[in-house]
Amino acid sequence: MTLRRSTLRFKALKMRLPYGVGVPLGISTLFLVVQKKPFSSVLALISDPIAEEAGYLEIVDNASTKLSDGVTKSLARLNETGYSFTVHSPYEDVNIASSDLSVRRRSIEAVKTSLRRAVEFEALNVVVHPGTRDSDATADEAFQANCDSILEIWDYSCSLGQHMSVENDIPHRGGLLVLPDDFRRFFSLGGVRMPLLLDVGHANMSKSLKAFIDEMASDFAELHVHDNNGLEDQHLAMGGGNIDFGLLKPLFANSSLLFTVESVHDPIESFKKLVTLRKQALLI
Repeated sequence: MTLRRSTLRFKALKMRLPYGVGVPLGISTLFLVVQKKPFSSVLALISDPIAEEAGYLEIVDNASTKLSDGVTKSLARLNETGYSFTVHSPYEDVNIASSDLSVRRRSIEAVKTSLRRAVEFEALNVVVHPGTRDSDATADEAFQANCDSILEIWDYSCSLGQHMSVENDIPHRGGLLVLPDDFRRFFSLGGVRMPLLLDVGHANMSKSLKAFIDEMASDFAELHVHDNNGLEDQHLAMGGGNIDFGLLKPLFANSSLLFTVESVHDPIESFKKLVTLRKQALLI
């Protein structure tokens, strides 16, 4: 399957940019999902003095912050008053590379629904998780299924005019898009080069953070920033693990790149550290 539609350009970043710096930083609601907080907690986060300094919030379309009709309408009203958002599409009980066609179709439709809802509040980006190889498929079969599914989702996002990007996975037995070489194979097989979301913590686990930055920085649309010990996907606060965040400094020169704190431990403290890193990178 080859997709011939041209790559979408980033939407104009219609967000508040603090400190007079055109490099947007955001905070993910993942920590609220982990704490099983209701959507009202997102509204409380928006009014937090620190969160107010963020250019946008990432809304996790899962569990307590799932994009229901009511949540979507609330976000649309907030967008009309100047707030900006990104979306993390569903990931629980979703496998777009499943060898079970019914599971695969349901998974694709779940992501498409997330994209449709994101359009209603002009989301800056929608993050899509790659699929996972299951025991009933060979490595090549799973990779092809994953590629076909992502291309179908990408084509749909283009038809909606909604920006999306694909996230690098953690290293595991069923992982399909983990390393830069996996993405190069995907681009070659699919016939399209689409935006990536670099999850810094995932790349640390696969020992590929520097390689991603050195080899694929021009493909990045967004970064998920959190820390870990290199062995587990812990989503620690920045400085709580062993990631060298100094590697990110050159990326701050790209004013279209979104930096999203995805720590579930002390996310506000991580946001402050990310602000400091941005200032250091731009010599403010």
